[in-house]
Amino acid sequence: MMQAQLSNSSRRSCFLLLGLLVVAACSEQAPVAPLAPESALAARGGGQGPTVRSTDPDSATVDTTLNVHVFGSGFDVGSRADWAFKGVVSDKIVTNSTQFVSANELVANITIARNADLGSHDVIVTTAAGKPGMGTELFVVTLKTTDLGTLGGTTSRARQINNSGDIVGESTLSDGSMRAAYWTRVSANAWTIRQLSASPDEFQSGVGAINDAGVVAGWFYYRSSDGSTQQDPVRWTSSSAAAENLVPLGIDAGGINLAGQIVGEMNVSGIRRGFRWENGVVTDLGGFGGGPSAAWGINSTGVIVGIGRATPQGVFRAVVWRMGVITELPMLPGGTSHAFAHEINDAGVIVGSSPVASGEWHAVRWVPASGDPSGYRIEDLGYPNSIARDINNNGAIVGHYHVHNGVERAFYWHPTRGKMDLPALSGNAYRLAFGINDAGEVVGHGVKNGSSAEHGIVWTGIP
Repeated sequence: MMQAQLSNSSRRSCFLLLGLLVVAACSEQAPVAPLAPESALAARGGGQGPTVRSTDPDSATVDTTLNVHVFGSGFDVGSRADWAFKGVVSDKIVTNSTQFVSANELVANITIARNADLGSHDVIVTTAAGKPGMGTELFVVTLKTTDLGTLGGTTSRARQINNSGDIVGESTLSDGSMRAAYWTRVSANAWTIRQLSASPDEFQSGVGAINDAGVVAGWFYYRSSDGSTQQDPVRWTSSSAAAENLVPLGIDAGGINLAGQIVGEMNVSGIRRGFRWENGVVTDLGGFGGGPSAAWGINSTGVIVGIGRATPQGVFRAVVWRMGVITELPMLPGGTSHAFAHEINDAGVIVGSSPVASGEWHAVRWVPASGDPSGYRIEDLGYPNSIARDINNNGAIVGHYHVHNGVERAFYWHPTRGKMDLPALSGNAYRLAFGINDAGEVVGHGVKNGSSAEHGIVWTGIP
């Protein structure tokens, strides 16, 4: 369910239901007291209208067609059910047909648009004689949550989605091993899954990012000739291409931009260090005083974000690399432990997490600003125990936060449209959000109630 409903500037309250009564405040006439909704409905039909008490189901997702049973009294043959949002009949929930079952039950077949308003809707029944009756907030519209399935095992995780709707992550095979996975979009809410090609010696692989050209950055584990385990950063130039090792004796690749520049972590004389790969050339991004670092995100202009160890005590700070120079990003007041910068959009806005005085982490964004030595100001997104994982070019941010009962909840945040919780695969189960594209489609993973196996998730229908 939504934590806070997104605004919808197109809705106005200058008229009552069905446009039959004019509110005096919207005219130049002397003000009069508006009729209550029930009185207005009765006045339209010239007498007492039907009663609408409940629906089954009482909720559904956007972008779906379904039958809804409407219960009440006073229904007749020819009665019609409609859905309204904030007192206005919705043009985004279309009634395809209404079947009369009895004076107490109708069955309405409805289509909920992909961009339908989220939240509680009223249900209106109008009899054949034109007498209407309304049940207030009886039906809830939620985001569409799609289970991405697996490569034959029990588990999958979705990491990122590009603007074509293709998704990358990991999934277990039937033997339980975890492998890099690619989901190709085949329709608005359907994807097919395939394993990204494996090296002969590989026994595990994963994915960090995908760009709009379909190039994928990730990593795989393999056993070297001496029997030791090695992890290397790789790229796949398409869903069917062979993996290309980027940095021998490296670690992983976690970010990619449209130009194909890739960032990640590599091993430099036993120290983990952020790197940038471009057309076969690997650049050591360095760290504070030659210390460890990691690069996790890169935007279209080549600005890179990640972490660097900034203190002798081993505390890491969120950092940004611009023109080859590493700069520490500010923290929230009172924070002393690790801070992380995960992603950056083309406007230069960075997302991640910062500690606060209590020691917990809060999801934050860093906005370009000249007033701070780093060139950024920090803003708390308002979630306790939280991490911001990704940001799109419209400024929308996704991540997850921890609630008191031990459940992780995925969230969506926008600077002007508000914020909401993203629904679970079922009930109120655990879920995390990791990636968002410019269309506002979100990916992550979670479990169903009663299950411990994670599955990749796509959330669609965010306004």
